[in-house]
Amino acid sequence: MTATATTQTLQEIVNALEIPSGNLIQTSQIRENLKLSISMSDNRLKDLMLLLKSPPFVNMRSIIVYCKFQTETDYVCKHLCDNNINAKSYHSGLLMKKRSRVQELFCSNKIRVVVATVAFGMGLDKSDVEGVIHYRLPESLEEYIQVRTS
Repeated sequence: MTATATTQTLQEIVNALEIPSGNLIQTSQIRENLKLSISMSDNRLKDLMLLLKSPPFVNMRSIIVYCKFQTETDYVCKHLCDNNINAKSYHSGLLMKKRSRVQELFCSNKIRVVVATVAFGMGLDKSDVEGVIHYRLPESLEEYIQVRTS
């Protein structure tokens, strides 16, 4: 079972596991409550602050901001904190104890924003994430979908 796979990956899985084509089940779930938008920016930090302080994000209690790089994650998080946004960064460069603490705080709604690399969403058990922002657009559709379905 996989949440996302390219056509090539799907074919490789089917071949490796010798799954008959009649046994392959493919479904897609389009959620009515999702709103997608894309905007260009000459100043990402400034525009991120405007976004977080404007509807609908201003009223959201649980937001993930995805960044491409660990250093970018820390930089963006510091900027948010310096501007009175309750945020923590999360990436593989942090000690496991700190990562666990950030996840615990986020899942218990003690912090509003987690600024993270894409690995953060994998296996996240939190049903009330209200907003997801990609600070830097993912390089591939598969990467974007992997984040969105986690």
